[in-house]
Amino acid sequence: MPITGAIACLWAARRSRLEPVFVFTVTALVFTALAVGPAAGWLARANALPHLVREAHRHAGGHARLGAFGRNTPNIVFYADGIVAEWHPEAAADAHAFLTTGPDAVVIVPEPQYARLAAALPPGCGVIGRARPLFFKHDYLLVGTTPPPTDRNAAAGRLTK
Repeated sequence: MPITGAIACLWAARRSRLEPVFVFTVTALVFTALAVGPAAGWLARANALPHLVREAHRHAGGHARLGAFGRNTPNIVFYADGIVAEWHPEAAADAHAFLTTGPDAVVIVPEPQYARLAAALPPGCGVIGRARPLFFKHDYLLVGTTPPPTDRNAAAGRLTK
């Protein structure tokens, strides 16, 4: 594209002094759109945190009350569509108390910080989702109320041919 633009600018310079400026501007805009557009789309699709927040809302049955333990990001706050509580690793007890407030309470935690939170998780709470954000070397985990195990009953029957 830049070579085509340079040739068009030289060709336009033969006719007028202002036409190459117009050709250069159009060529630059087209080149930028072709170079940046697909990259921006790829980055948007690769961003896993919005999907993780949507998963938290689905788990809560509509709108989750979100908290971030260890690390909060602008993506989490933007896609949460509400207030996001935040706790530093030293305040694990506050995050535990938040999880006991109801099934719609969900905490997002980076995987390396999960051990600090998992040490005293309330009964019935555990990992309910995970995603690896772009440019990160670890996953982010969703911690919330886990569904109770269902009783599985099997009926022995007779197989006939």
